[in-house]
Amino acid sequence: MKVFNMAKNKRFMIFGIIFIVALFACVSFFYGKTEHKPQVVYKNVSEYTTTGFAQPEKRFAWTIAKEAAIAIPLPKLQDNYGLSMTVKLFPFLGDGILKKQAVDVFVNDKLLAKWVVKQTDAYTVVLPNDIKNQGNVINVKFVIKNPKSPKELKLSDDARKLGIAVQTLSLTPFNLDNPNNFATYDIGDELLFAQGKGAEKYMASGWSSPEQSFTWTDGKDAYLNMFVKNAQDKKLRLAVSGHAVYGPKDSNQKVTVYVNDKELSIWEVGKERGTYAVNLPESVVQNGALQIRLHINKPTKVGQDPRDLGMAVDMLKISQLFAAKTKTKVAFWVKNKVLTDSEETVKNVK
Repeated sequence: MKVFNMAKNKRFMIFGIIFIVALFACVSFFYGKTEHKPQVVYKNVSEYTTTGFAQPEKRFAWTIAKEAAIAIPLPKLQDNYGLSMTVKLFPFLGDGILKKQAVDVFVNDKLLAKWVVKQTDAYTVVLPNDIKNQGNVINVKFVIKNPKSPKELKLSDDARKLGIAVQTLSLTPFNLDNPNNFATYDIGDELLFAQGKGAEKYMASGWSSPEQSFTWTDGKDAYLNMFVKNAQDKKLRLAVSGHAVYGPKDSNQKVTVYVNDKELSIWEVGKERGTYAVNLPESVVQNGALQIRLHINKPTKVGQDPRDLGMAVDMLKISQLFAAKTKTKVAFWVKNKVLTDSEETVKNVK
């Protein structure tokens, strides 16, 4: 009986330990998800402290005064992260009698935006970088310049001063070095433009659909947006591989390269595949957020293809260059350290 009880207790202890470990893992998992949740969406304003809002309807809540405010909890932010606020709303226009609703937006009593609301839309404002130091609550206030009641406009007996109908309010964290949320790129990676190889997430506009081996530019300008990780204080070089089409009177397709709106080079791209490169000045790279624009001099139609083709890009790569000063320092170190140490070793052997 004693042996049985010992065995039973041992099994109980093992199951207890497993349960505690599993519980800890679950708590850690869900806590982590809450802390680093990419976006927090608030749909029901009645869950929070408000003034100047009517009782929520099925999908929105009207503002009913010149000022309407809501206090929402501040989500936890990682270091070097900021916060943007997006409000989806529509205006009260009184069946077309009014043309717009002008709205001033305050966050923690600071004026951050002036919105002119003419239709259902999502409006975004970036919150101050020190918002995380201003307490655990974000106080959002909408100041409506010209609220009107349906009764004033002789539309109904509703005497509420309506301004805007708020549908959702969301808070989205973003990397302060990458406020546009460009897709991240690692220095040295070969970005392939064949179908399904991943370049699509960097393409902003001016591109056709990816094909088996490349992607055509379509139109005068093709844009790529990317956030290059750890780009600060590095000398970088942009290389693009591909080929082009051009008219019978031309010998190549001229492609002007802009990075962050600065013209860096003009490439003469031929019909055979080639690689074209340009160095990226540090003043252009800045914090690593790059908008690359390939400007096609003479987009061309081929046969019955309705597209305005320019360059067929198959690969892009940003690599690090070692500066001449670095090379000089290495050579100096080799000469004065390695060679000197070798000479001393030879002397000691003798």
